[in-house]
Amino acid sequence: MKEAVLDLEGIACHKGSAFGNLGQPVQPKQEMFENLLATRLYELMVLQQAEHIWTEDESQRIGEVNIPIRFYSFLRTRSLYFMDIPFEERLNYIAEQYGQFEKDKLISATIRIQKRLGGLETKTAVNCLLENDIKGAFAILLKYYDRFYNKSMHNQRENVDLLMHKIAIETVNPVVNAEQVKKVHRSKAVISPASL
Repeated sequence: MKEAVLDLEGIACHKGSAFGNLGQPVQPKQEMFENLLATRLYELMVLQQAEHIWTEDESQRIGEVNIPIRFYSFLRTRSLYFMDIPFEERLNYIAEQYGQFEKDKLISATIRIQKRLGGLETKTAVNCLLENDIKGAFAILLKYYDRFYNKSMHNQRENVDLLMHKIAIETVNPVVNAEQVKKVHRSKAVISPASL
């Protein structure tokens, strides 16, 4: 069974959050993003003849570009494999990944979500960053993003309880986690090229 990955964030040159542009090249314009997406889908479906194409669950907007509505709507109807990784594992991973960026960029990104994060949480996270407590800051931010993603996961698709397969996973390791997901449901994939 040929399986492939469609990296929407890679094509968009953005990781899809207020912090998503850190360490990324300049984003393509909308038309270029759509062309790159179409080219990648052609490569996966026609040239590689992938039977299953996996992609991360994304909002329609990734930074300054939007996933075309028809394709985005299609993605909302596909099976969703939710990797339930312990909070502390994810926190360590995120703190390590984002802790390498300049403090002022992390603070600016935190302030950009102040309205949704809340004044007190924003102030606390910024103070943590100023005191070089990266884990403290990202503990606050990760709780916010967990709530945000949980809400959007349920609001942006019908029958989420039928589509979602929750998988308890112990670590943040892409190779191990990919194998775990495949074991849970080998006959289903996030995108089936035959359905496009």
